[in-house]
Amino acid sequence: MAIRDNKRALKVIRSLHSYQQTQSGKIDMLCKDMVSAHREFSTKLATVNFVASYYESLLGCTGLDDLLDTAVQCIRRAVKEADAAVLLLSENDVDMHMADTGVADPVEKKQFQ
Repeated sequence: MAIRDNKRALKVIRSLHSYQQTQSGKIDMLCKDMVSAHREFSTKLATVNFVASYYESLLGCTGLDDLLDTAVQCIRRAVKEADAAVLLLSENDVDMHMADTGVADPVEKKQFQ
C-alpha cells in the first residue's frame, strides 16, 4: 500500500512540476511583452513630449530670426551631438539659417550648392 501511495504522490508531484514549468513559461512571455510594450510607450511618450515642448517654444517667438533660432536650438537639445540648420527655399535661391553655435567651423551655404 505504501508503494502505491508513493507512486501516486510521485505522479502528482510530476504533474504539478510540469504545470509549474508551463505557468513559468507563460509568465516569462507576459513579462517580456510588458517590457516591450513599456519601451514602445516610453518612446512614443518622449516623441509627444518633444513635439509639445517644440511647439510651445515656437509659440513664444515674435520674428522670423527668433523662430528659426528657437527651432534649431530645440532640435539640438533633443538630438545630442547634432547640429541643425533651416533651409528657406525661394523661387531662385536657397537661404540657410543657422543659429549661433560657437563652433569654429560652422556649416556654410556654399557647402550645399
